[in-house]
Amino acid sequence: MRHIYLSSAARVSWLALVCGTVAAASWSDPFVGMRYGTDYAEPGNPKDISKRIVQLQYVGGFAYGDNFVNLDLLFSDADDPARNGGGAREAYLAYRNTLSFSAIRGQPVKFGPVRDVGWMTGIDLNTKDTRFAPRKKLFVTGPKLRFDVPGFWDVSLLFMKERNNNGIVGRRVNFDSTWGVSTAWSFPINTSVPLKFKGFANYIGEKGKDGFDVQTEPETLLESALLADVSKLYGKKNQLWTGVGYQYWRNKFGNRPGNGTEAKVPQLLLEFHF
Repeated sequence: MRHIYLSSAARVSWLALVCGTVAAASWSDPFVGMRYGTDYAEPGNPKDISKRIVQLQYVGGFAYGDNFVNLDLLFSDADDPARNGGGAREAYLAYRNTLSFSAIRGQPVKFGPVRDVGWMTGIDLNTKDTRFAPRKKLFVTGPKLRFDVPGFWDVSLLFMKERNNNGIVGRRVNFDSTWGVSTAWSFPINTSVPLKFKGFANYIGEKGKDGFDVQTEPETLLESALLADVSKLYGKKNQLWTGVGYQYWRNKFGNRPGNGTEAKVPQLLLEFHF
């Protein structure tokens, strides 16, 4: 198995984020997970692609809000070819920090079904060993509403700015600033074996022209999963979760409809929480 290359900046960012968030945490829920599907899509590629995805995720609270860090390591089959042969390898890092207005103010900031208001700021970084050679750097910031439901449900309105790379034409791409709406949720379902329905969805507006000077399109991404806490079967709780998920991705990366720009992927999932 080939190594996934992460730039020095990405490695330093990852270590700094993890060390900082863990050190400051008042509560936390880290896990290692895996996802698998056979119908993933990549723009410009007409083939269905199988991927194994190793997921490292950390979420934790601190005095004035919470932090979220997720690193996906994606291993494609040969239908998504790497630059030097074999299946492509990708690393995708996302970090989000939310400041809670209730925590900062020292008393609840809520109204109607909203139990807290906050401000979210974050970055995405990625690298992939294909001819396209993406090097994504995405900055996001904007207000977040947290709703008063069992589990959690957040909705954010975001300002977004992306820089990337197009290795095919050999140019860096500075996309136009745009806006997006992001939501994330996890709802418990009380049965004899505890269940949870979790996921996130993003809608991102068009962001100007891409590296081929083609106008981008609005992009929609949905990741959802229904998981069972099977650790209850051996006397533990909230440790080992397994189940099924579904990914829907329209106009992937802002590309116009065409080969590989729409994904509809049933997935198998596994999570081990520490």
